[in-house]
Amino acid sequence: MVDVLWRPPPAGTVKVNIHGSVVGSPSAASIGGVFRGLNAAFLGSFVQNIGIATAFTAELTAAMYAIEKAFDENWHDLWLESDSKQVILGLNGGTGVPWLLRNRWSNCMGKFRSLNGTCSHIFREGNSVADALAKNALLFCLL
Repeated sequence: MVDVLWRPPPAGTVKVNIHGSVVGSPSAASIGGVFRGLNAAFLGSFVQNIGIATAFTAELTAAMYAIEKAFDENWHDLWLESDSKQVILGLNGGTGVPWLLRNRWSNCMGKFRSLNGTCSHIFREGNSVADALAKNALLFCLL
């Protein structure tokens, strides 16, 4: 068994870990993410209920929200990390974004490039903070 460890970003880079959570698909969905800087310094976090969505839509929405927030904060050198391989493929120019999200996704891709954005995949075990944020937001959705 291999340990999955979260790695802090290098100096000058803001790292955001994101996650989308859904109970059933489609069903009630939420997103969460955490921004960190050098030495894992906490820079902020977000949670949001997004209504009814599929798991993929929730993951994409988390990525878009994180990019928009980083852009608004003027955080350059953004490193986005997700446990969704589909989102990482999308950020690397892949296709498959649902048509309802394509306009927002296209705008986010422009922002991501302007932020000198990079992305990477991490297994869920290393993405536990973002996972917990999204799942806790989902609990309020279901109450």
